[in-house]
This record gives sequence, C-alpha cells and structure tokens, in this order.
Amino acid sequence: MSNPGNTGQRYKMSKPISAQKTADGILVSLSCGHDYIITADESNIDWLAWIQERIVKGKKGRCNECEVTR
Repeated sequence: MSNPGNTGQRYKMSKPISAQKTADGILVSLSCGHDYIITADESNIDWLAWIQERIVKGKKGRCNECEVTR
C-alpha cells in the first residue's frame, strides 16, 4: 500500500549547464541559476570530465537550493 501524500520528490532536478576549474575546486552552474563547488579531493575520479559528460548528455541532478512546490 502506498502513501498518496508522499511523492518522493524532495529536490528540484536541474541540468548542469557549465563547469569550470577554480582554485577551490570545480564551479558547476545549474539551469535553475544556482551554483555549487565540487571541492578537489584525492580520489581518482576526474570530476571535471564527469560533469562535462553530464552536460553533453543533458542529465539532471538535484539542486539543494531550490524549493519544491507541493
């Protein structure tokens, strides 16, 4: 039995539109107008290539800054 009041939508989904490397990390701009920074870490993931791939494919991700209207 499902709960009809719970849609599971807690975040607005936006597409990344640009990414650029800065001294603090990678600055990602979303289609909703918000920006966030992925801080550089010691992992083996190439974050800039990962974000640029998402831009090309048009994949959406959640924006923690946007309010979801219910």
